[in-house]
Amino acid sequence: MKTPALNNLLKTVTADLLPDEKKIQSEVRAVIQTINAGFKKQRLQAKVIAGGSIAKGTFLKNDHDCDLFVVFPKSYADKDLSGMLERVLNKVFKNVERLHGSRDYFHVRIPSSTFMYEIVPVLALKKEQAKNAVNITDCSPLHVQWVLQQVKKKKSLCNEIRLLKAFCKSAGVYGAESYLRGFSGHVVDILTIFYGSFLKVLQASKTWKSGTANTLQEKTVIDFYNKHKGKAFFHLNSSKLQSALIVIDPTLADRNASAALEQEKLDIFRLRAKEFLKKPSADFFVQHPVTMESLVRRAQLEDAQLVAVEVHLPLGKVDVVGVKLVKVFQFLKQELLKHDFKLVGAVWSWGKGAQWDKETKAELFYLIKKGKLSDTLLLSGPPANLDPKHIEAFKKQHRDVFLKQKRWYAREKRTHQNPRFLVEDLLKHPYIRERVKDAKLC
Repeated sequence: MKTPALNNLLKTVTADLLPDEKKIQSEVRAVIQTINAGFKKQRLQAKVIAGGSIAKGTFLKNDHDCDLFVVFPKSYADKDLSGMLERVLNKVFKNVERLHGSRDYFHVRIPSSTFMYEIVPVLALKKEQAKNAVNITDCSPLHVQWVLQQVKKKKSLCNEIRLLKAFCKSAGVYGAESYLRGFSGHVVDILTIFYGSFLKVLQASKTWKSGTANTLQEKTVIDFYNKHKGKAFFHLNSSKLQSALIVIDPTLADRNASAALEQEKLDIFRLRAKEFLKKPSADFFVQHPVTMESLVRRAQLEDAQLVAVEVHLPLGKVDVVGVKLVKVFQFLKQELLKHDFKLVGAVWSWGKGAQWDKETKAELFYLIKKGKLSDTLLLSGPPANLDPKHIEAFKKQHRDVFLKQKRWYAREKRTHQNPRFLVEDLLKHPYIRERVKDAKLC
């Protein structure tokens, strides 16, 4: 229930999240006019419009990304939209970077601006044409239109969306890129509008179910228009049902808007929601940078050893480089667990403005519970009923082999009693060397 104290807290937080709308809109309009003038000079039919949170009116004060859509008429369907857009951008701006995607798009930095502009070419599309879209990106302007329609009915939704977005960012679960696998901005919009407020989303998350391989149909489905009438699992392709939560895109009923959401990020969200509802605080909306100093303090409090790794990444598309970073992070985490080290926590940090500052350094942190390990390491082998050739191969690899509860195991002399030394050796592993330029202990 919303108490007066909670109401005041949310009002204060909301006020702190509000940007200078006039200043932002003025700058964005100027950029749009510049690009539109470029198209006019080239005698090309295209119209630039604002997209994302700036167009929806849900922009946060400290956000730095601005989405612009360059809408081409359907008659341009067979043309090179990205190529035409690139020629215009290079004539009106100096810092233009082309990024590869299902349809190439662009990042533009303007020296006098704090924004990184993401400029995306799309084909004009009406709502009823969404299912026949040439490229899924063409549906993005429809997301904006849908949010604006809902906000028109209930103006408070803008600030409710801001609260949920800031909450997700603070929890580290915002962003649907393949290396983040969290809540996209579109999903945050849908959830807030579906439930009606930030607090109602948090309350509802208590009842969300993720199901299992055997109970997939128990998974929560959020279907704003009830297009599937409770039968989404029969209507959608199985590949669209693998995410931790199913959120039907209100602009395209056969699309799961939360397809990228992984179970770990949903679990974090639900835990943070439970904590906030129990003891509300403005701290739940603040992004705390991951630093060596903060983790050293945490290690002392939890009687843990901190192992920190500095990673130098290759230049490239953020999504691709980010996936490599996460794979290295997970590889080291799994190896530590495999060697019986008990993890208190593990987190990675990549440059604050990685998407547009081309930050090439990242840090990986592992907090390991202190304590002496045994001299031997127990390795799990194949089950007893597996093909004998696999069992023989396991026996040849290890000297001290034994059968227990229908599975083969091996005892090996432990090579590492100290997690730092283990990680130091692992950093030479080909798996890591193939994915990063360099990695070293801090």
